[in-house]
Amino acid sequence: ARLRFEAFSEASGLGNNFIYSVFADSKKRIWFATDGKGITVRENGTFRNFSSTSGLKSNVIYSISEDKSGNIWFSTSNAGLYKFDEKNFRNYSVSNGLSSQEISSITTANSSGIFIVNKNGIDILDPVSGTVNFIGSEEGVKDINSDLNAFSVDYIRNLVWIGSPAGI
Repeated sequence: ARLRFEAFSEASGLGNNFIYSVFADSKKRIWFATDGKGITVRENGTFRNFSSTSGLKSNVIYSISEDKSGNIWFSTSNAGLYKFDEKNFRNYSVSNGLSSQEISSITTANSSGIFIVNKNGIDILDPVSGTVNFIGSEEGVKDINSDLNAFSVDYIRNLVWIGSPAGI
């Protein structure tokens, strides 16, 4: 089998050429976290862009994930977390219990919770109830200050790996 490469850019409809993260969801869509143009999705050969004109409070998107219900979650540089349920965007911020508006990485891991990494530690959001549990210095997680998207899940062993300036 031959590999085939195809290039896309702003000229092809991609929101921005600077991409922080790419995510393939369960519906065969490809999501792009952009630096300054919000979030872009490619579906059936067409790009759709969502930004402040769609109701987002930040156009700098860092991470993307999907929960078990098919909702798409993404983090912003300074406006917390968003859930997209195919119709609407819902913002989660410190007023909803997050420990920081500045989120470096997210994942849904193998659980029903959304794992949210920020400079203070790890928030775990229950997407059904909206409650947030914080894991910080009392649990041995401090000064995590994770680099963008330095976060991975080992689904076989059910482990979450987080890169930080102090190591893993």
